[in-house]
Amino acid sequence: MLMLSVALAQDEGQVLYLGMEPDPTMLAQLAVVQVEDLTPDQSVTDEDIAALENLAAELEAVRPLVDEFDGELAIMSRLDAAIKEVRVVRDEVDRDLLYRALVFQGFAVHRYFQDTLAEDPAAAPYRTTLNGQVTVKAWVDAVAIAPQRNPDAEDIPDEAEQLAFDGAAAQIRLAPRGAVVGVGLPEGAGLVVDGAPPRTGKVNVAPGYHRVAVVWEGQVVARAEGDVPAGGELTISVDAMASDIEALAPQLSERPDAYSIPPEVLALLNTLDGPVYLVVPGHRDPYVYRVEGNAAVRQVEERESASLTVHARVGAGWMTDGDWLLQNAADGAPQTYGTVNAFTPVVTLGADLDVGSLVVGVGSDLYLPVGEHHTLPSGDATVRLRAHPHVALGVPSAKLTVGYLFPWQLGVGARAAVPVGPVEVGASGVYGVGLELPREDGSTFEAQNAAAASVTVGKSF
Repeated sequence: MLMLSVALAQDEGQVLYLGMEPDPTMLAQLAVVQVEDLTPDQSVTDEDIAALENLAAELEAVRPLVDEFDGELAIMSRLDAAIKEVRVVRDEVDRDLLYRALVFQGFAVHRYFQDTLAEDPAAAPYRTTLNGQVTVKAWVDAVAIAPQRNPDAEDIPDEAEQLAFDGAAAQIRLAPRGAVVGVGLPEGAGLVVDGAPPRTGKVNVAPGYHRVAVVWEGQVVARAEGDVPAGGELTISVDAMASDIEALAPQLSERPDAYSIPPEVLALLNTLDGPVYLVVPGHRDPYVYRVEGNAAVRQVEERESASLTVHARVGAGWMTDGDWLLQNAADGAPQTYGTVNAFTPVVTLGADLDVGSLVVGVGSDLYLPVGEHHTLPSGDATVRLRAHPHVALGVPSAKLTVGYLFPWQLGVGARAAVPVGPVEVGASGVYGVGLELPREDGSTFEAQNAAAASVTVGKSF
């Protein structure tokens, strides 16, 4: 058996078990990391809800300040701080709240600065340039998230500012539209822009500040926010997900000396502290890899004895043989597909010897085809059992085979087996090439070709 004694770093590190349950007795000095911990759900959090509730409270709290001396300054600063804390817009209700807050903040900006908006240094955080003209940034952002909406009198209580808003809104609507673009999104993912229903592909938007989420299979897998300039783009990409990390398991289970890790997966693994190890199912025992640079490097294992593995599996499959018709025609076998094809239970027994990068094996498949005419003559008797002793050569999970398919064929084929939880699942196929055999009377018997395929489940020891 394989002794998992690997040369690990002396300092503490972290380990991820891919495609298997963590083993507390293995690599005990390393902290176990769950794959899901690297790819957390980015859906709405308690902090997001608190930010929206705070914005609603601040909007109501600052409305009376419009009648106080320089109350506009407090409105601007308090709403600016509350708006910046809003990182997600879930739906139309949230968008309505954000729109009203931006419109009212813009009202305070325009009323306070009026003709000095373009030059006053204190106005810098509250202004932007669109179509070559300086305008109120909060109004640009408001129209950006709700281009067709008009503000309520409560949000712009003065006629002069209402006219100014209408002029700014017209400029915003005339400006070249921008777009929100997803990069490398999972198939079927949707872009939720400012709380609108999910849309696939590029989403055209008015210039201004936008908040975007990527929704895939009911889960928010990425967020982005930022200014979209006129004619420009805001891109959003999705980091590697749990399925991308788990996809390393079958590759590493082939036991390469080193495997190049996809950049998006490597970026997540690099967020962990200390040396990072990956453990994946092996042919007999798990394989251990260490992340070094951009590759997973297999750690050297010490072997206690010859790496011999014995496996036993049972299952079912299909077999076809033309001799079932030819040899049983005298007994009334009909010329139908059912005569030359049969369902068959299967038992597979074998042993594999690891010889470095290759595996050499021996074994036998035992087929028992079911059906009235699925027997063959053998001497004075008839036989139903079809044995396929063989030798195999390949890697732990896949091998080519050659052997004899009793009673009359040379069998060549391929087989594969992978661990699935506590069991091993295998699939195999064999093609039997009919041989020419001498009869006692001196004539020659030419056997028909045959074929079989099966799926089996069992254990390796």
